[in-house]
Amino acid sequence: MDTAEVIFSLLVVVIIIVSLLSNVLVLICFLYNPEIRKQVPALFTLNLTFCNLLLTVSNMPLTLVGLVNKGQPGGQGFCQTVGFLDTFLTTNSMLSMAALSIDRWIAVVFPLSYHSKMRHRDAALVLGYTVRQRCLEEQKRRRQRATKKISTFIGSFVLCFAPYVITRIVELFPVVPIDSHWGVASKCLAYSKAACDPFVYSLLRHQYRKTCSDIINRILKRSSLNTSGRRRENGRNNVIHTAEGTLP
Repeated sequence: MDTAEVIFSLLVVVIIIVSLLSNVLVLICFLYNPEIRKQVPALFTLNLTFCNLLLTVSNMPLTLVGLVNKGQPGGQGFCQTVGFLDTFLTTNSMLSMAALSIDRWIAVVFPLSYHSKMRHRDAALVLGYTVRQRCLEEQKRRRQRATKKISTFIGSFVLCFAPYVITRIVELFPVVPIDSHWGVASKCLAYSKAACDPFVYSLLRHQYRKTCSDIINRILKRSSLNTSGRRRENGRNNVIHTAEGTLP
């Protein structure tokens, strides 16, 4: 293995670990918090998480084996099956991300159109000029946050998938040679989306962060209770042994 292959192999290992842990954490939060399950985009998030997990446990290890062995593991049929899974799971993830982005856009942008429909006279009669100004400022901040979120979604999507998709399209034309290292790099970029998605769409949100904090606090509290219980039990045993030793 040359230096580039070693770097790509280590990168795939890191992506596998991060993707597996982060997507499993999203599932744990989903199962732990009923409020998350009640949300409309929960179905999209769940579908995206399962696709990322399947991609992580099926295709990524095979890519790693191919890098180490400098060849595709299995025969031609196995290679075609892996390619189908890769394309299917990647496409499904892309559609789930598109659905999540559209849902987030609808949820954030449409409520903000209220102030454009409200006339100055109505606002003055109902709430007053000061209240209206505060509402407009808050809506402006929400628009900025919405724009930043959607830009993050689109930016991460284009950065991770554009090289991979373009490479796959160029491969259809045999006259255009593609460097093997570039092919692996584009696939690593596409795989990295599976590790980024839990943070972009779930774990960085307040509700998921709070759920993770609650889970950690619950685990620590249970561990603390078990430790204190063992200490009390040991203390009682020591008292009993001491009392027995003082008896004639």
